[in-house]
Amino acid sequence: MNGSGDGCCPVSPRSRSSSARPQESRGLDRAWYDRAMSGVVELERYPQLAFLTWNRRGAVVTESEAFALYESGRGYVVPAEMDDTEREFFERLVREIGHGVFLG
Repeated sequence: MNGSGDGCCPVSPRSRSSSARPQESRGLDRAWYDRAMSGVVELERYPQLAFLTWNRRGAVVTESEAFALYESGRGYVVPAEMDDTEREFFERLVREIGHGVFLG
């Protein structure tokens, strides 16, 4: 018996009740959540990146994936149309992940 009742994989009672975002009432503090989510990019915050990912289901990618998406979609990226937030994010990715180089 695996605990989930569907014949698949073992599931603890705790994992069955977990949700995507931790809640304070379950004893998970905000600092832990922020550390766990560092490096995760919410696509809706960056319009050019969201445009490049129109065909994806997920609402998040890692920073490395974001940089790779900007590079692979460089023909569609219009830096002049980036708002300040996205431009700063993009420049940080180029500095930190691309080591100062963007193939665009």
